[in-house]
Amino acid sequence: MPPSVFPFRLDESAAKILSETPPPGGAAIFSGALADIVLNDRPTTPRAELVTHVFEGPSIVPERRVRDRLGNPYNVVRAPAVLNYRHGLTALTGFLTKIRRGVLRRDRRVYVDLSACVSIDIVACMLLTAELQRCHSLRPGSIAGCDPAASGALEVLSQLGFHRQLNIRDQVGPPADWIATIRSAATTQEMGPLMAEVADLSLKAWGDRAFTNQIHAALNEAMTNVIMHAYPDVEVDQSACLPGQWWAAGILDVEKNSAWFFALDQGVGLPRTAVKNYSGLLRKFDIDPLNPPDHLIIAAALKEARTQTGLDQHGKGLTSMVRLIDEKAAGGSIQIISRQGEHIIVKNPDHPNAQLRRVEFGRQLEAELPGTLIVWKVNGPKGR
Repeated sequence: MPPSVFPFRLDESAAKILSETPPPGGAAIFSGALADIVLNDRPTTPRAELVTHVFEGPSIVPERRVRDRLGNPYNVVRAPAVLNYRHGLTALTGFLTKIRRGVLRRDRRVYVDLSACVSIDIVACMLLTAELQRCHSLRPGSIAGCDPAASGALEVLSQLGFHRQLNIRDQVGPPADWIATIRSAATTQEMGPLMAEVADLSLKAWGDRAFTNQIHAALNEAMTNVIMHAYPDVEVDQSACLPGQWWAAGILDVEKNSAWFFALDQGVGLPRTAVKNYSGLLRKFDIDPLNPPDHLIIAAALKEARTQTGLDQHGKGLTSMVRLIDEKAAGGSIQIISRQGEHIIVKNPDHPNAQLRRVEFGRQLEAELPGTLIVWKVNGPKGR
C-alpha cells in the first residue's frame, strides 16, 4: 500500500492497556482505554489566510462572497485547541452543545471558529460533521465558520471528508486510499453500498473477501438497528436530531495489522432503547430502576442480546461485532459510548497474561454523548 500524507498515528498510551495488570476495579485500564486517532507530534504551521464558510442552501460557500448579506451579528463559538473524544470528551461535547444551543436560539447566526484548533481526532471530526448537518437541517443558512489555522488540523478534516460531507470545496485534496471518509445516510437503501465502501478497507488490507463480507454484515446490522430503534417517534425531539440518520467512517493501520471502523447516531441512546426493548432488563441484572447507570445498562443489553434470538434486529449489530473479534479475527476491540455510559471489550489472544487476553469493563462518564458512538477495531483474520 502506498505511503499516505495522512498525519495520524496511534496514541502510544493505548499500547499500555494490555501490558499492565489492572488493579481491583480496572481503574488503570481507563487511562489507556482504546487507541483513538490523533495527530502526529509534528509542528503545525498557520496558513496565510483563514477560509471562512457559511451554509448557503444545500451547500457551504466562502463567507467572504456573502458577508454583506448576513444582516444579524453572530454568536461566536470557539473550538478548543484540542478536539479529542478520549482525553477531552467534556470539552468536545460542551463545544458541540454550544453550537446547537446557538442555532436553537434563532436570534443570531452561529459562527463556528475552528481557527485555534491544532489537533482533532477522527471521532471528534465525525461528531462535528454530524452536529453541523443537524444544525443546518434545523436552520438552513444559520451557520458560518472558519477552518483551523494549523495546516495539520485542516488536513485531518479534509482527509476524513469533513468538507465534502458538508458540500464545502475541499482545501487539501483527495483522501488516502486507506481511509473510508465520513459518509451518512438515513435509509436502508443507501446503507448497503455505503457500508460496503467502509468494509472494503479490510479487503485492501488482507484480501480476504469472506472476512470482509462478515465485517460488512456486522456494520449493516448495526446501522439497520439505528434506523429501526434509535429514533422512536414518541421519544425523539424532532427539532434536535435528524431521524434515522447515521454516520460511518474507517481507516487502516497497516503497521498494526488493524482496521478501525466508526459509527455514530444522534438517537435517544442505547441505554434508553435497551430498557424499552428488553423487558425486565433492570430487574434481571439488579440495576437500580430509579437511577440506572448508563454503563450498566449497556453491559446488561450486550449480555441479554447474546442469549436471545429473534428480537427484531435489536442488538444484533453489536453482538456480531463482538463475535467477530472473539472468533474470526486475530483480536480487536469495541468501545460503545452512549449518553453517560461507556463499555469496552478488548480481545488480545496473544497476551502473555491469560487473564488479560479478553477484558471487558465499563464506567459512567461525566460528559453526556447524545446518541451512540461505536469504535470497532478489527485485527486481521486468524492465522495471518
